[in-house]
Amino acid sequence: MKQEEDFASAVMMRLIATGMEKQGLISPVDAVRGARVARGVKRSALKQVAEQHGLLTILRLADAVYDMPPEPVAVALTKAAGLEDFLERWRRVESFSHASNRLRAEPFGETGFRLHHVSKIASSPPLLVESLLVIAVVTVLAEIASEQTLRLETDKGQVLREASRWRAFDTLDWSGKVLLIQTRQQIRDLPVPGSGTADVAETLKTIVSQDLVRRWSVQSLADTIGTSKRSLQRRLTEKGLSVSRLIMEVRLEAAAAFLCNAEGPGLGAIGFLTGFADQAHFSRSFNEHVGIPPQDYRKRFGR
Repeated sequence: MKQEEDFASAVMMRLIATGMEKQGLISPVDAVRGARVARGVKRSALKQVAEQHGLLTILRLADAVYDMPPEPVAVALTKAAGLEDFLERWRRVESFSHASNRLRAEPFGETGFRLHHVSKIASSPPLLVESLLVIAVVTVLAEIASEQTLRLETDKGQVLREASRWRAFDTLDWSGKVLLIQTRQQIRDLPVPGSGTADVAETLKTIVSQDLVRRWSVQSLADTIGTSKRSLQRRLTEKGLSVSRLIMEVRLEAAAAFLCNAEGPGLGAIGFLTGFADQAHFSRSFNEHVGIPPQDYRKRFGR
């Protein structure tokens, strides 16, 4: 695995350090600035925190997302249009970061999801502390994204978080799965730039650039600018454009800008932040349209 492709563990380590400081506790690790942290280091740090301060402290680490400097990936996650969109974005983060574990999400009732943190390797399951931290971070970020409080409870009915507060407990009663439930889905509307007389292509580019990670479609863009799907397609066709081509142009321009910063995010983070499905899709699309692989583009133009 290339070092720059793994960015999730380093972010989690920074979260641990910030979360411990927020709780007035001594962190077992220093803040990490690099792009990659070995899984064993993260596991050891979490085990030490749990042994010294308990499992509730692990959950409370997630509240540090409010105090950390803006992480591009976290910002992209919190732009999600509701809980379902957020969990889809999280799935793509795991794919791009080559994480050893995965968060499985299954619909539960009308407004909830059953979450299960599992390993890609059956013989090496995630530690309890790893699962708790991931689920806690997902819950807090999802609250920010959906702009409402969520209830988190174990599959045994033990409430862990409600009304944006973690519940104290003596023992944890669960079998590895939790329920994340919202009372209603609230979609955030993006501000629409320009007016009806503005150039439709430039208007759409501005909208897409505000949330590159979103799964944009002709219908969603038409709804955003207040027109019909047919009318939008006609207006773009008159300019020799299509929605898919326009979206690809915006994503590639953003990716190129990231790559020009030699000290910026790694290729995995860039692929996620610019809305590609996975690393292969990003590399293939960039090479096809720009004529050079993204890693070579960074070597040539990165400053």
